[in-house]
Amino acid sequence: MRWIHLAALGGLLLASPLLAQSDPPSGGASPPASVAPSDGEQQFKQITNEFDAAMKAFMADYRKATTDEERQKLVDAKLPKPESYIPRLMPLAQAHPNTPLARDVYVWAISHNAEGQTANEAFKALAENFATDQVVAKQVIPQLQWSQSPQAETLLRAAVEKNTDHQQKGMAQLTLGTYLKNNNRGAEAEKLLDDVAANYADVKQGKQSLAEQANNVLFEVRNLAIGKTAPEITGESIDGKPMKLSDFKGKVVVLDFFGDW
Repeated sequence: MRWIHLAALGGLLLASPLLAQSDPPSGGASPPASVAPSDGEQQFKQITNEFDAAMKAFMADYRKATTDEERQKLVDAKLPKPESYIPRLMPLAQAHPNTPLARDVYVWAISHNAEGQTANEAFKALAENFATDQVVAKQVIPQLQWSQSPQAETLLRAAVEKNTDHQQKGMAQLTLGTYLKNNNRGAEAEKLLDDVAANYADVKQGKQSLAEQANNVLFEVRNLAIGKTAPEITGESIDGKPMKLSDFKGKVVVLDFFGDW
């Protein structure tokens, strides 16, 4: 599925310019246009621009490739690796803590799939200093449903507890509930998701409200978790006869779902 790989790379290419245009933390004033960027901000732009340029060059060559073998060689040889840039960025955040520059470094690292200690440090710093920041709410919080960093939960809980913005608080609570569901903590997830379902029908995220999304996750928690009775499935057998899943109760059943988009 090379086209999926290409789409993912395209999304990664778009991430960095967005970060460069991010706003200061909520409640903070934008600097006057006449104020020159600090050395740290200039270094941040230089490093992230290097990554963007390398990604553009890679994508141009990738689109020209005509075989899977050529594409794989390009990925192995030329795909820019964020982990090569992050060690140059993190000292900027450490030298300028609790500033928009620090926030942008941490958001860039997380948005480019930082792992291990780097991810933990970024999440911890965002939780302590930027839990209610609008950029974090838009670019980081929605990504955390499947995060493997133990500090992701710290950031989500900080965003829920500290936020006074109705929309941001609801999104953080929905994401935290989904994160807990994905980590097999259904009872904790239900409490958070029930609250979202009851109090956030007025907040839209895409085509659905947060309440509708919460109810979708609650259905999974209450009906599709390990140990739950499988919901009824009806259809036709391979010889065209009607059948339903409950006909096979007490037997070992393998369900194979597939789709073609």
